Amino acid sequence: MKRWLLLLLALALSLATYPAALMERNGLAAAGGDFGEINSVIKGAVEDDSWLYLKTEDEVKALLSKYYDGELLVKLTRDAWNFNRKSTDWYSRAKLVSVDVKEINPQSATAEAVLEVEDVISGARQRGKAVYTMNRGKEGWRVNNVCYKWTVEV
Repeated sequence: MKRWLLLLLALALSLATYPAALMERNGLAAAGGDFGEINSVIKGAVEDDSWLYLKTEDEVKALLSKYYDGELLVKLTRDAWNFNRKSTDWYSRAKLVSVDVKEINPQSATAEAVLEVEDVISGARQRGKAVYTMNRGKEGWRVNNVCYKWTVEV
């Protein structure tokens, strides 16, 4: 009985000092770090509007590649750059209210987020949900698909 207790204690101590990155890579850690990174990427995708002030399409792509990848990155880069080239105004501010990771595995995740968009002139706000599909690549988690469901004026 004492031998089992010593073995459990030794295992607990070795896991406590085992580097978190190695634990995660070896599947020994919970996906807590992934949840934080997923939340951070979605928050940036929703709230980072600095693309409005960039001067080249390459700068826009570099910024958006922190949050998106694949065909979605290509489409959003093109759309954002085309918007920037026109003489237009942007009167809304988006805010991430919450994120709920619905599914996660080592290479992909699905998260549902509550978003709020405010018209900064009138103060009108609209709240909705978005479902984000994400992949983990060399640079970390990135959004590769998003579906918005705008439902509520607040």
